[in-house]
Amino acid sequence: MEYLLLFYSDDAQMAEIMANDPEPLMNRHVEFNKTVKARTRIVTSHALEPVAATVTVRPTGDGESVAVPGPASPNPVALNGFYLITCKDMDEAVDIAKRYPMPEDLGYIEVRPTVSRWRGTPLADSSAPREQVWERYADIESWPEWLAGVAAARGTFATGGTGELRMADGAVRPMRIGTVTDPISFTMEIEVAHDVWVWYGHYLTARPDGGTRIIHEPSVPHHALDTMGLHFTAAVNEQAAQSVATLAALAADRVQAGTRSRR
Repeated sequence: MEYLLLFYSDDAQMAEIMANDPEPLMNRHVEFNKTVKARTRIVTSHALEPVAATVTVRPTGDGESVAVPGPASPNPVALNGFYLITCKDMDEAVDIAKRYPMPEDLGYIEVRPTVSRWRGTPLADSSAPREQVWERYADIESWPEWLAGVAAARGTFATGGTGELRMADGAVRPMRIGTVTDPISFTMEIEVAHDVWVWYGHYLTARPDGGTRIIHEPSVPHHALDTMGLHFTAAVNEQAAQSVATLAALAADRVQAGTRSRR
């Protein structure tokens, strides 16, 4: 994942240091730069001009914006630089940030992860019990009955299972199952283009009335937009919403049919 190291410092103190004796601080930064490069990949890094060079753009509420010289707030501590780095997790990013020799009382470093995927969470409630909805998941060949855009499906419904989906437009897309937790959740990935996989989480929660809340969570990686276009995330979320609504209705219809047959 990518993480931002955001360097904040007292703007007046920083200006004084740079005007009178910048060499010790510059040497510290050079050594830190070597440390970071030795441990991870630096995507980019930049120092920022003093706060006086800032221009703040604010919306005016009528569809226009106004540009005002100066920072948005008169805080003496301001962002003065950043690193964008790749790390395996937040712990590693924080450990790297701790190694920056920030002079005492000058400022601090914030560590923030970037958004790696665009997520949506379509959901629907069904009168069917959770186990009955789960049966629809477990029967992969019946997925086209509820999975939007899919004409045929085959594969193994188990953790680590694989399969393929034949789409309504004739395209064949490889599929791989991540984890399966019966009857609570399962995850899968679908390859929508060469080496571009969209992740899906499927979650079932039993409701107090005996029904089920169904959540389908697609997660689109940023690089998919380069291949599929900017409309792709909206299209994936729309299909997920259609799928979860159809699944909820199909499971409920089966409950109603069973009730009628017992009368």
